[in-house]
Amino acid sequence: ANRRHEYEEGVHVFTELMSLEDDVCDSIQSGTLYYNVALTFLNLRKFYEAGTWFELALVCLKIVDTNEEFAATLVRVQHNLGFCCYRLGQSELAKNCFEEALALATNAGLDKIFTALIRSAIAVLLFHSGSQSEKALLLFRENLVEYEAIYGVTSTQVATIHNNIGRASYAKGDYQEALDAYKRALQIRSQLLNKKAVDIAATTCSIGLTLLRLGAFDEALTYYHYFLDLAISGDYSGRDIAIVTKNMAEIHHKRGDAEAAKKLYEQALVLGREGSGKTHPEVAATLNRLGNLYYEQNDMEKALE
Repeated sequence: ANRRHEYEEGVHVFTELMSLEDDVCDSIQSGTLYYNVALTFLNLRKFYEAGTWFELALVCLKIVDTNEEFAATLVRVQHNLGFCCYRLGQSELAKNCFEEALALATNAGLDKIFTALIRSAIAVLLFHSGSQSEKALLLFRENLVEYEAIYGVTSTQVATIHNNIGRASYAKGDYQEALDAYKRALQIRSQLLNKKAVDIAATTCSIGLTLLRLGAFDEALTYYHYFLDLAISGDYSGRDIAIVTKNMAEIHHKRGDAEAAKKLYEQALVLGREGSGKTHPEVAATLNRLGNLYYEQNDMEKALE
């Protein structure tokens, strides 16, 4: 099974159900029911259905004056709708929903937990846009201050922000800052989570990749071996293990240990084909590296194949 969907990215939803009050107008009663139906679909991971019901709730609740009493409800609906759009790959719609939720929360003077949670979602969205890692990094740093004040410096929420700072720093090529952030995330997660937690494995893998980019091969191999120990004892896809195995092969390749590199590349190929299919880009990348290795050994027939 693939556990990537369990990975904690820092995009959360508001999960509390709304109570149905007798002394409110029909629009609020309808909006309340629609919202609760939407949350139920959300828990079933049916994002399209959940989004449809959140939209219905939004229509009903927007009829009511957005005073402070209902502002928090509107923010929850708007934000959760953004989350559904995000999970459905509708990035622009998600961004619009999150930004509207943030404006509502700010104007209503809601508790900082609202604005911090929404800003974290916006930062993740910016990071995934591929071209705004610098802006995402600034937002993650602001989030870190907010989350430390709200949750404490050694909370799982703060660990997620450190991990996101690592991802954004890595994306802009600042590998040392990425390494520092990843190690802090791993330190906190190792204190608070079960050692088989997917977040621990993911951060461990990220540290190995960052060390590889920094040329710290011995330390990178240590983290990769740790990841493989976690993966073998857990429930991870062959694709995840194949990527790490390929990276370990690359280290031996760079060191000139052709036999060790060849063995690991071949293992990565088997795992990659099993986990992703024979025509996946990761499989192509591994074949290309193995071809390079054969070429360097002047074995042109195998390199060509």
